[in-house]
Amino acid sequence: MSYKSRNVREAVTRKFYSVNEKAAVYGVSPSLIRKLIKDGKIPHIRVGERILIPIEANEPPPAA
Repeated sequence: MSYKSRNVREAVTRKFYSVNEKAAVYGVSPSLIRKLIKDGKIPHIRVGERILIPIEANEPPPAA
């Protein structure tokens, strides 16, 4: 499997962002994302020391 096809497959099947990835999506610093998580404004789960944010968190709901 080539590097490119592996990245495409991973992007389609991923369900979570890391703090750094979510910060890049929003164009803010990772520390702001961590603050919003601490304040309970961004849903997340912890896996060991990692913080994972569901991709659909804070995204507009699909049109009905």
